[in-house]
Amino acid sequence: MNYTTISRHVLAAAALVALHTSQASAQAREDHPLVPRFVGSTLLDDSSVTTDEYPLITGPLKRGKFTQVQRLEGKISHFHYKNPPDRSTFEIFKAYRSSLQEAGFQILFSCSDLQCGDPANEDFYRRWIGRWCEGIAIQCPEPMRYIAAKLTQPTGDVYVAIQVRTNTNFNVPQFQDGTFLNVIEVK
Repeated sequence: MNYTTISRHVLAAAALVALHTSQASAQAREDHPLVPRFVGSTLLDDSSVTTDEYPLITGPLKRGKFTQVQRLEGKISHFHYKNPPDRSTFEIFKAYRSSLQEAGFQILFSCSDLQCGDPANEDFYRRWIGRWCEGIAIQCPEPMRYIAAKLTQPTGDVYVAIQVRTNTNFNVPQFQDGTFLNVIEVK
């Protein structure tokens, strides 16, 4: 064996180790125990913040501002999922809503498309829920849907914010599409 052949073998072995480590890491990423992902969804991003502020939207967007926003503080777990290609935003939204209610969550606010407010495409709280988008068919091919809910527990209240948007077929940055799930645990 010459030096070039050995180098190729070493590089191939390193690539396999990196791939295996990457796959194991992706498989180790789990959903929040209170709110699992919709079946068939793929986790794109997850992160947790020990303590931070969270603007929970509890009212529609009117004249460029949300009519109601509840300021929360606590541990925030953020998940961003790619939706299954054969499921509508309505089907995903309905499943989350039903699951939350069965788990004892109180629905604080929910909306679909223009119920969410004035036609707009705004980045108000993109950090947490992606782009707020309603009534603009080219940028929201399927209606955006949103739900905010609360679960009262002896250890502290838990809030959930979920925005479901369609996966678009054109080249849009992934932060805008899919399902955004945030769990805020208030202590």
